[in-house]
Amino acid sequence: MDLQADKHDTVAVSQGDASAELSQETATDEEQNEDDDQVALEIHGGAHEDTQGSQASVLVPLALPEPCTSERTLARFGLLGCAKPLFTEGAGLPRLGMLLVLPAIEATGLVEVAKEVYAALQNGFYGLTSTVLTMVFLALAREPRAEGATRIPPQDLGRLLGLDRAPEVKTIRRKLAELSSRGLGSALQGG
Repeated sequence: MDLQADKHDTVAVSQGDASAELSQETATDEEQNEDDDQVALEIHGGAHEDTQGSQASVLVPLALPEPCTSERTLARFGLLGCAKPLFTEGAGLPRLGMLLVLPAIEATGLVEVAKEVYAALQNGFYGLTSTVLTMVFLALAREPRAEGATRIPPQDLGRLLGLDRAPEVKTIRRKLAELSSRGLGSALQGG
């Protein structure tokens, strides 16, 4: 028996079962017509609301990150230690599989040891945790240097950090220079 999938996700069987294929296709068309006859939905924020006011919890396919304009303004004047992460919901988020490394990072204590050794970075939008996680995510994307950030869309990497976008190459270099100027790399490795 020869199996093929068509655009309606039905299974087409060789000519012996053509009537079964036709009935499946007819049922799919009827279901689609019923869906078309339902009340039109209007998008409000991340959820959908029909004309009668009831809420349906449907995720936006690719949610936009929350804008961090006020945090960026405070960071520009040195009034913000670091931005707090805020994750947005979405049905499909690029590079989401990279978050699977977070339990391993937690188990190794990388972020905690970095905080013990370096305490904090100078006030700015990207703090120590964001900088360390940026470098880990870049390494996972097989871009282990700061220049690798140019090959990954900043919004995609920023979503992994819980921010509106990831740091630019010059910011990553500046943060790494600040860390290396302290001369505590051996303490981090021995931590």
